[in-house]
Amino acid sequence: MEWVDGLVEEKAKILWMYGHVGAGKSTIAQSLAEQPHRLQKLLAAFFFFSRNDRSRSPHKTLVSTIAYQAALAIKDLRTLIDTAVKQNSKIFEQNLAAQMKEILVDPLNAIASQPQFHRVSVPFLIIIDGLDECSDSKMRCHMLEIFDDLLRSCCFPLKILLASRQEVDILNSFSSTSLFSRTHHLALSDKYVPEDDIQTFLEHLFYSIHTFHAHSFVLAWPGSYNTLVRKTRANSPTIIAFVASPYHQPAERLGVVHNLEPLVIVI
Repeated sequence: MEWVDGLVEEKAKILWMYGHVGAGKSTIAQSLAEQPHRLQKLLAAFFFFSRNDRSRSPHKTLVSTIAYQAALAIKDLRTLIDTAVKQNSKIFEQNLAAQMKEILVDPLNAIASQPQFHRVSVPFLIIIDGLDECSDSKMRCHMLEIFDDLLRSCCFPLKILLASRQEVDILNSFSSTSLFSRTHHLALSDKYVPEDDIQTFLEHLFYSIHTFHAHSFVLAWPGSYNTLVRKTRANSPTIIAFVASPYHQPAERLGVVHNLEPLVIVI
């Protein structure tokens, strides 16, 4: 919020908030977007990527979604966007850079050039959550270039909050001269260890599974959590759904989980 208010890194138009899985990136982004009072008056658009939701993983809807939400939040923007779309009915078939310029940058510049325009009274914040969830690494870098161009070519006082994991391609993009000079980096604590929270989560849900399938258990359920927590660290909800299937024996499915090899990523 200090960055939003210009009290921290006033010249930084991008805030990159990054951290490990479970560090709270999405929780913070969602909480900011849903604040009922002052921030909602400042929020122009909110977009989040998700690998698990096909409607949010493609990059194709990014600009149109931001433009639609901004049109609802910023006075006079809807009329200007409507005009731009009518003049170029195939705009959404063009690349993201062209879309960004025609239906967002140019209309926002037109608003900013109006004599009655007051910078402090308009929504200006765009929140992009889960950039790393976009599966195409080249497209992730391209989108960062587009955001950089947006802020350099737009006279409207936009700010962009980007939340993601510290993937190599994203880190390299933010290390570029242009983006680096206009970005405030916010690292969520790397001291956070999620294992205790994961075990609490697993204990609660395994208790529910045990209650539902009590007749089928002979041994203590589910035994030691140490290996289970390590194997499910990044995929606890998926593992629970797999084990809790009402059409299978949970003890057998848990055996499958215990025999899985942990995922090792080599960079």
